[in-house]
Amino acid sequence: VKDGVERSWYEHGQLEFERHWRRDEPFGMWRTWFEDGVQRFEHDYVPGETTPMTWWHPSGAISSVGPARAGVREGAWRGDHPTGEPAFEGRFVANRRDGFWIFWYPDGSVETLLSVPNYNFDW
Repeated sequence: VKDGVERSWYEHGQLEFERHWRRDEPFGMWRTWFEDGVQRFEHDYVPGETTPMTWWHPSGAISSVGPARAGVREGAWRGDHPTGEPAFEGRFVANRRDGFWIFWYPDGSVETLLSVPNYNFDW
């Protein structure tokens, strides 16, 4: 039974991830880092609550952000290109893209407009 903090390091000693558990359930802050130490992911597991989930590009710029409940994306999400320009906007339902989505090229022009019925989107 997992209880407490779990950590893993890359071979060269950089922290790879830190996860908190309570009685074998995710609890508290979960974070991951790229090999060079730049933060990659963060989500605070609070039982029964929806909290922000954030992903970063290797450059340190925010990649995407939105609400999640127990690690499952729910609600409106937005993603940015490494330059900070918008990359996408849309809604998740149970970790699946749902409804109207828009994607942009880094120059700001529209790449794709989608209307999807609860499409699985694992990245």
